[in-house]
Amino acid sequence: MKRIAVVVGAFGVFAATVATASPPTASAPTVKPIPAVRPAQAVDPSKCASLVPDWQTKALATMQQTATSLPVASIDEGTDLADLRDTTNLTRDLVALYQTCAPRTAWEQSGQYVALMSSIKRQSPSGVLTDVQRQSVARLKATYEDRQSANLAAQTRPTEVWATSTDAAIDREIQCRATPQCLADRAKLRLDQATAPICNLLQQRASAVQDIALENSNPSGVRDLRVLHDAGETMQAVDAQLPALKSRYAALAHKPFAPAACQLLGHPQP
Repeated sequence: MKRIAVVVGAFGVFAATVATASPPTASAPTVKPIPAVRPAQAVDPSKCASLVPDWQTKALATMQQTATSLPVASIDEGTDLADLRDTTNLTRDLVALYQTCAPRTAWEQSGQYVALMSSIKRQSPSGVLTDVQRQSVARLKATYEDRQSANLAAQTRPTEVWATSTDAAIDREIQCRATPQCLADRAKLRLDQATAPICNLLQQRASAVQDIALENSNPSGVRDLRVLHDAGETMQAVDAQLPALKSRYAALAHKPFAPAACQLLGHPQP
């Protein structure tokens, strides 16, 4: 994974990272210590003004990309869990930064406040608010600020969900790597998944061969060229796909494919 720092505040090492997904590899499990899940770093609101000018756009784009570019389902024994955990921890930092420092329109500058005060002044030319009016303004201000916070939370929620689910997947992977049976079951599943498409293709080919033989054995001597043509095309298509599939099988099974493997999956032997 390649991590790209995109937001750096003047208040220290406060960087967001995004991982560029790469295809899973068969590399050995990482030996680096895997960090624990930690809460987001606290953000001092007074430092928000020190952020780079376009930080908000970059931060939001980073959160969105991180949540979509690293699917939880891709985590396996080839995943660098330490690096991924760093990413989830730093992602939480970025969420906290965004929710704290994203600009908000102050209540006193909002159109709702201006309209409300204009209405109150028409009722009270002196401009002095009654207790009831002050309470009403306070309630509306609280509602307004809660709504702004909710809007910011909605922007970051997919990223928070991704970080939480990814941390859970990391913990499951740590447990699996420490459990021989889990690794064995995973290897068997992959081998089964590599075997099944080969068996399906071999069945298609056997059926096409049977169709040709049946057509050629017609006692009348009449041949349906359409049947022969379709069966021939099926055989060619199967023959074109089998080498790559058998190579993948051999890499997982550490031996060449044999038709008997199909019986182990409940397929008839070709």
